Amino acid sequence: VILLIGNGTIKIGDPTGKDKTRPMLTEEQIEENFRTWKEQASKILDFNKSERRSRKVSLKSEQLDRFRVATEGISGDLVIVVAQVDPDALASAIGLRKIIEHLRPELSNRIRIVYCGHLSHPQNRALINRFDLGRVLIPAKDFGFNPSSVDKIALVDSSSLNESRLPENFRQLKPTIIVDHHKANLSEPTEDQFFWSETTHVGSASTMVTELAAALKV
Repeated sequence: VILLIGNGTIKIGDPTGKDKTRPMLTEEQIEENFRTWKEQASKILDFNKSERRSRKVSLKSEQLDRFRVATEGISGDLVIVVAQVDPDALASAIGLRKIIEHLRPELSNRIRIVYCGHLSHPQNRALINRFDLGRVLIPAKDFGFNPSSVDKIALVDSSSLNESRLPENFRQLKPTIIVDHHKANLSEPTEDQFFWSETTHVGSASTMVTELAAALKV
């Protein structure tokens, strides 16, 4: 038996913006709720005999070296592509941008996050409003793609640029960075590419980006 209690959504609140339906809670309130739920579950589960297990995604040193080399090779603009908009893809893109900005502060104004589709879903809007992401997200249809200045492409929560949602001009460049939790048939990366597809132990690309940040001590 696995008892799983999440605390992510309640930190965002109701996705429709109706605070009375599902208000945002403080860390103290969340901790108190967790204690109460555990107390109720203990009527049928013996926590003293339970096995506490944690699973971390292990990144090899060679993979981290590849990522560092991939970021060091950025000389023009880096475009992080979100092919399908959802909270996981958005969080992954923002997280990847933060990692690269930490490693290469001089690129802060040269990293673009471009998305396909619409941001209208309530869950997307809640995330965007909560963290003020609207100012850093660019619709693909409005992005002035210039192959002479954009020399690197990164994909999160996706592994291919050959998608109908993407404008044709995006397919001129091969991805330099790929982080995807879906099953993908990726080619062997070159020395200046970082491809990571993990399907066994994670259920989201944002988890992978978090592990990457931790491994790089960002």
